Amino acid sequence: GASHGAATVKLGAGDPTVQWLKLVDGKGSPVVRARPDGEASVPVGDYTLRVKVVARPVLETSVSINEDTTLRCKPATMGRVRCINAAGVSAVVLQP
Repeated sequence: GASHGAATVKLGAGDPTVQWLKLVDGKGSPVVRARPDGEASVPVGDYTLRVKVVARPVLETSVSINEDTTLRCKPATMGRVRCINAAGVSAVVLQP
């Protein structure tokens, strides 16, 4: 289906061990790159969030963007990465 509207997405590393974050569109093109922080206006829709932590594999998960979104990501236990939104709520968890 056609998407309408745009949203501002801010990505940030909440920890120095996070090497980069990327928000990737359905065609596989990065629309937001964060090393360690990044921001862009993106069309509303479905994306893949990828996070690389030092000495760990790249983790990824699907995210739906339908409003302005801020995510700050840092490593958690069990090899996971937890991303907290602007309100301080755990919004996304990436797990191996």
